Amino acid sequence: MPAINFIDMTGQKIGRLTVVKRVFRENVKLALWECICDCGNTIVAYGTNLRRENHTMSCGCLQKERAGEANYKHGESSNPLLAVW
Repeated sequence: MPAINFIDMTGQKIGRLTVVKRVFRENVKLALWECICDCGNTIVAYGTNLRRENHTMSCGCLQKERAGEANYKHGESSNPLLAVW
């Protein structure tokens, strides 16, 4: 049974996620949505998080990609001062 302020998100594209259907779970009052990421993974997310700007935009693959781009080696990992710092 939909809530009074129910927003149907079926078919919407949010970031890399496409909303497939609403998911019902016992003792969960907020709307849960099953989404398929562009990478092929399936996740379940709260509707409020999907609607919130820059909150839930992928299954986690986007964050891993961004972290990989920022990850670089400085060549000082064997320096004894690194442990002190």
